[in-house]
Amino acid sequence: MSERKLDQEATTYTFPQRNRIIAAFADVVFVPGASKDSGSLITVDFALHYSTPVVTVPASVYDA
Repeated sequence: MSERKLDQEATTYTFPQRNRIIAAFADVVFVPGASKDSGSLITVDFALHYSTPVVTVPASVYDA
C-alpha cells in the first residue's frame, strides 16, 4: 500500500509517508530499538496520533 506511483523509487523522503499508513492500519507498532534521532520515532509519532499501541524494548537487544 502506498501513496506513491508504482514506478516511483522509495527514498528517505518517502519513508514517513509509507510508515504513516502502516501506523494507521497496524494493531500494534513494535520498535525493538531506536536512537533519539531515529526515523523510527516518526512512525511512533504517527502511531500515537492514531492511538495505535506502541511496544518498545528499553535497551538494545545486543546489550548484555
